[in-house]
Amino acid sequence: MSSISTYVSTAIRVVEFLFAVISLGLSGAIIHQIDSSKGRIIYTLIIAMFSIVYLIPVAILDVLNLIPFTVVYILELIFFVFWLVAFALISNSFGDLSCTADGVTYDFCQEGKALIAMTLILWLTFSTSLILTAIFSVIPLVQSTSVREVINLPSNDFTWGGIFLKTEPKESVDAEAEVGKDIEPTLEEADQTVLDEVKPLDVDQDIGSTNVDIL
Repeated sequence: MSSISTYVSTAIRVVEFLFAVISLGLSGAIIHQIDSSKGRIIYTLIIAMFSIVYLIPVAILDVLNLIPFTVVYILELIFFVFWLVAFALISNSFGDLSCTADGVTYDFCQEGKALIAMTLILWLTFSTSLILTAIFSVIPLVQSTSVREVINLPSNDFTWGGIFLKTEPKESVDAEAEVGKDIEPTLEEADQTVLDEVKPLDVDQDIGSTNVDIL
């Protein structure tokens, strides 16, 4: 499972990084060719930049180990929402446009349509990493420990990419049951010790001693 999870997380992170770089380049190229909808392109460009900045430390285990797991998962959720918004905005701006008019093909239009595909792929990949992290990491951890412990969990318990756990979490044991198990043998040992120390009363010996005293 560990090798498979490493391959899966590697594939997801590589795709996210490559398409974020492509989205950054397309957004930068489109901005210089249009007068309208620049705000939407700038938004996509900024999200691509932040995605790259996020994915670089996630790909370096020494850096990932310094980041709390909660931060990684919250950022996954944020980028999931941000890329969904970017896909909707770019689709609305370029989805219905015709890139050819009067025999002229407009580069910015083709780049905008390519950007639609990039934002869709990035939303799908971040959706995948978010869902996989929830299924294989968050839910098992919450079931085995507690929400508070999961919040404070360091990322060094995860494989490369911060999606899968290195080892499966152990099932939690009822604390009261554990305390009961610890106390019960202790009480039995104490009772046995008391019984061993208390000697039975030798009636004949005591009566004989009393008679001698009376005489």
